[in-house]
Amino acid sequence: YPYPLISGDRVRIHYICRELASHFDITLLCLCDSRQDLRDSLPQEAPSMRVEKVWLPRYRSYLNVLGAAFSRIPLQVAYYRSRTFRQRVSELVQQHDIVLAHLLRTASYVGTVAKPRALEMTDAVSLTYQRASRVGSRRRLKTWVYRVEQSRAELYERNILPLFDTVTVVSQSDRDQLLAGGAAAQVMVCSNGVDTDKYRFRPVFSNEPLVVFVGNLTTLPNLDACTYFALEVLP
Repeated sequence: YPYPLISGDRVRIHYICRELASHFDITLLCLCDSRQDLRDSLPQEAPSMRVEKVWLPRYRSYLNVLGAAFSRIPLQVAYYRSRTFRQRVSELVQQHDIVLAHLLRTASYVGTVAKPRALEMTDAVSLTYQRASRVGSRRRLKTWVYRVEQSRAELYERNILPLFDTVTVVSQSDRDQLLAGGAAAQVMVCSNGVDTDKYRFRPVFSNEPLVVFVGNLTTLPNLDACTYFALEVLP
């Protein structure tokens, strides 16, 4: 559920929905992990679209992960498994012409439907895990999880991507990673943009130098970027 708009993946799907809604009638089917999300109405800046929500409690997601621990399925894919969601996808497919899956974790829900299919990956997940396992401390559990997930993600990407007519990623590096991994799919780079009229640069005058990084610092690529800048660039 992409609100509030506090992270990059939410902002991206919000603007994709806004653009699509200006040309088509769209339905956004999304998972919620809290009852509050189920009750919340759409904010004023939401595009004109039909929204349906399916509740997936976190304890169920944790059980999904435990059940997939000794399989080859990426844990993040297992985390978002929902029988109710799958059933609703099957029902909505009959009322729509095209299906767009957002992120690799939802690909399995629409990979075999008999309609034109698109997958908005944003990132090549295997590349993200590869970088994360390389920069993380070997003493941290997360680093070992990233390494396990990398091999699972590479296999999963290779098998699931050919089921889609179009796959979009945010950069050429992500596209290269998918093609190098043997993903036989139509992979298109659709980079992020900034509305420079809405977000005009306004210089801030201060007696002290000021550096601001806006991003989620629980996400390892962002944390690595800040650490690298502080330790290697700023000195």
